[in-house]
Amino acid sequence: MGLLVVVVLLAVACHPSDNFTTSTGQLVHWQQNVPNSLERRITLVVPATLASDGSFMRGINSGMLQANRSPYVATVLHVPNGSQATCPTAPGTHCVRVFRAPMNGAVAYVGWSSTGHMFGAAARLGFDSAPWTAAVLANAVCHELFHALGLKHSSHGTPGPCQGGIATDWDLALVRNAHNHPDPLYTGTITTATSSGRRLTLRLVDHSTRAELALMAALPAG
Repeated sequence: MGLLVVVVLLAVACHPSDNFTTSTGQLVHWQQNVPNSLERRITLVVPATLASDGSFMRGINSGMLQANRSPYVATVLHVPNGSQATCPTAPGTHCVRVFRAPMNGAVAYVGWSSTGHMFGAAARLGFDSAPWTAAVLANAVCHELFHALGLKHSSHGTPGPCQGGIATDWDLALVRNAHNHPDPLYTGTITTATSSGRRLTLRLVDHSTRAELALMAALPAG
């Protein structure tokens, strides 16, 4: 009996995250937007008023590096002038908008279609406007960005996605499982994606407190 308990606990500990799914079991994922490639190109939009904070941008860049460890994801940074997170309007653009506000932690808003596709301005990430320690911010950005890649908290309640500011092998495997297939190529624009019949309604999928994010940041890197 003791051996069985140990095996079960180890299995739980190794599963810090899961895939979001639709009501019919489809894995949530970004629609293909690069011709002849399974790579999804995703633009992270940080307004100039936030990008002027060097410590905040180090956290953003750290999270992007973790996302880009997956061959199915290529995040790129876009810094529009002013305080608005305005997405590029080029056809086929996928966009994750970043903001800061008082919230004692960080949040992720994500939207997907009935078939599990994310496209256009399908995600927003928010971070507390108060100062962060470097380690906790790095894990916060990684955590929320991987929510925006289709990952949710583990059904076992273990911390994730991301531990110690690093995406775990399990996190990366979930991204692969959701994106390792061809889709109809997305060629829409941010305008059509948010005002036509393909509009996505963003939903709050995570609000992690600073204490929870600090716990994840203190775990051994995945």
